[in-house]
Amino acid sequence: MQTSVLYIAIALRPARLENSRPDAADFREFMTARSKKIYSLIGLCLLSAGAFAKALPPEQELADAEAALRVADEREAKVYAPVERGFAEDKLVRARAAVEDKDMKLARRLALEAEVDAELAATRSRLQKARELVETRTEENRTLRRDLLGGEQP
Repeated sequence: MQTSVLYIAIALRPARLENSRPDAADFREFMTARSKKIYSLIGLCLLSAGAFAKALPPEQELADAEAALRVADEREAKVYAPVERGFAEDKLVRARAAVEDKDMKLARRLALEAEVDAELAATRSRLQKARELVETRTEENRTLRRDLLGGEQP
């Protein structure tokens, strides 16, 4: 980029007839002490602007965690996976507190963890419901077998 700026600056000067490309002498002429300070200051401003930029709150991550928690509640995670659901809810509360404290990195991490914990709670809830259904059907099958076979248990 600096070379292109040099070409532009030299192109704006009256052109030399014997050589169209800038040489080292042109560069030394162009980069005076004052212009070096100006370019250094511009570079420093750009670097500091990037370094001190505020991190944005993790709104999408918080929304995703809340949605995952709602799904877990719909799958009755309070009954079937209360520990995992409790972890998810606790991490979501801590993520919101981190946003209030302006610690966006921690807030983002906690929101992602809350989402994963809520998904785990929903999955465990679904698994427990499936186990209960299997147990119910197994018991129904035993009852039918006993009735059909006349009281004998195979």
